[in-house]
Amino acid sequence: MKISDKLNSLEYWSEEWIQEAIKELDLRAMTPMERDYAERQIIKAVMYNTSMKEREEAMRERDELKEQLINQITTSALNLLAMGMPPEKVATALNISLKEVLKIKQTLEK
Repeated sequence: MKISDKLNSLEYWSEEWIQEAIKELDLRAMTPMERDYAERQIIKAVMYNTSMKEREEAMRERDELKEQLINQITTSALNLLAMGMPPEKVATALNISLKEVLKIKQTLEK
C-alpha cells in the first residue's frame, strides 16, 4: 500500500503509523509540490489523531459526570423518601419523573 493510500485511510492515522510514515518518507527525493502535499497530509493525520483523543476524553468525562449526577439524584431521592416525603413531591423537588422515583422507592423497600 502506498503512503498516500495510507494517509487517505483513517484506520492508519495512529501515532505509531505516523512515526513509521515519517521514517519512510525521503523528502529530499520529492518535488516541492510532493513535499508540500506530504507535509500537509502528515499534519492532517496528527490533527485528526489529536482531535479523536480529545473527543474520547470529553466523552469519558461526560459519562463520568452523568453517572455522578445520577448517583446524587438517587441518593437525594432515597433520603427524601426515607424522611417520609411522598413520591410525587420527591419527583417535583428533584425534577425527575414519578416513574423514576417509584423505581428508587422499590430499592428502599427491599
